[in-house]
Amino acid sequence: MENPNLSRAILDDPDSDELRERYADWLAANGEEERSQLIRLQLQEARMPPSADPDETDPEWERLMAQVLALLKRHPEWRSFPELPGIQWGLGSPNFGFKGGFLDSVGVSGSEAFTTQMGRVFETAPVTTAVLEKVDDAGAAEIATSPYLSRLRHLSLAFCPVGDAAAEALASSPLATNLNSLRFYRCRVGARGAQALAASRYLSASLDLDLRGNPIDAASSTALRERFGKNVRVDSPEESARNPLRLDPFDEKLVNYMRALTTALSETAPDQTKGIECTVRNLAGAPDGIHTRVVHLQGARSSPAQIHPRVRQAANELARFWITEGGGFPGIRAKMARLPDGSWQVNVARLDVATA
Repeated sequence: MENPNLSRAILDDPDSDELRERYADWLAANGEEERSQLIRLQLQEARMPPSADPDETDPEWERLMAQVLALLKRHPEWRSFPELPGIQWGLGSPNFGFKGGFLDSVGVSGSEAFTTQMGRVFETAPVTTAVLEKVDDAGAAEIATSPYLSRLRHLSLAFCPVGDAAAEALASSPLATNLNSLRFYRCRVGARGAQALAASRYLSASLDLDLRGNPIDAASSTALRERFGKNVRVDSPEESARNPLRLDPFDEKLVNYMRALTTALSETAPDQTKGIECTVRNLAGAPDGIHTRVVHLQGARSSPAQIHPRVRQAANELARFWITEGGGFPGIRAKMARLPDGSWQVNVARLDVATA
């Protein structure tokens, strides 16, 4: 059962909690108690203050998340959306991509999918988050001029083969004004792109900007911190000097496997899980000189028995890829951790043989 007028209002104003509360009231009055409950639980979760200790899970947050996940699993019809070319519903967020009781995020494969399909996305769900894949500098420039960009609050280009031109295009776009977060994690943004972001007339000073894993010099890092303060994440000179992951064909394959694992983790892992670590490395005395630690989930009560089969399968496929194509030398370590906004952060690094 739907209320067309309220549904339309939420699509047009996805930032309004008041509209979602009114919709929850209407659902409850019309026999849709569990759908109403989902909206109220997620609004309550969004208003919870961040934990003082990021390594400690709030029991109340755990309780809310368990209820949310149970509702979403009990009602797969809520997660049924039309198939659109290049669009993956719910990618990049936990709880099947739901936030505030409605689907909030999509994965977008390529700039053409963004420019041709996002209109239909916004007509279907109050999406505010887009995770881009297979986008280069030219594609980023197209996205920067698309009116659909202004509908987004969170944009990720993590692992995309983009660099200074993409950063400059988004920094100079008046359509990027509404962004609350922008991720260039493990891209190719250098000093020119970083300076453009720091000098942007349109990006908010409160923007959560992730530029880790990019070749940015100290002067540009300083400019970014002066503009965005603690909201910018950029590697220190010491971190930049630690043999950063190269975007060669091997690494592009690695990224694909990492994405598969991250998606499986976000959709199926227990709510109390805080992170995941996968390591393939050389270890003296191990068979064939290779030691594989496939999955290690971090968090309260995260025993191996609690690992979802889909997560275990994706991690095993990743480990097999490392062993057969990477040989484990010098080795790769990947860590994933849940961020305060509910998304998953992926850190991938090569290990020196000496430290493996």
